[in-house]
Amino acid sequence: MSEPPQEPSLSAAKAIDGNTDQTIPNCAVMDLSQNYRSVWWKVRLARRFNVAYLEVFFRKNFIQPSSGYSFYIYDTPDTFDALSPVQKNLIYRHDPLSGCPSPFQNITVNRLGVEIIFTNQRPEGYVSSCNGDEMTRTGVELCEVRVMGEI
Repeated sequence: MSEPPQEPSLSAAKAIDGNTDQTIPNCAVMDLSQNYRSVWWKVRLARRFNVAYLEVFFRKNFIQPSSGYSFYIYDTPDTFDALSPVQKNLIYRHDPLSGCPSPFQNITVNRLGVEIIFTNQRPEGYVSSCNGDEMTRTGVELCEVRVMGEI
């Protein structure tokens, strides 16, 4: 994750431990006491992988910080720049004007990749119709990200 977890037991690795329970203590949760306008979480696969889809489990009953999120896929490691992600690598972006995201998302990918990256930003002028969404800060609240496909 781009920032430290809320506590050590809620580290980034919680989002890839195989546990789909969508409650604390089973999630990767960023320290939300800070005012982060841009955050990311990523997983590097063991090798290049044909990713068919992602199964994403957000923290239940606390989905607002995830509104407006995006997922990217990169075919080579260490090519991601959090401040200017490459649009051709975008695989999904949640429209914050469409309401709050569902606590479970199935995202079609159908691309080769070695890194999957979740980002979320609150740029100047950010607008959302997700009730309770914070317009000036965001965080990571991922309980599980399953990368599904073929080797």
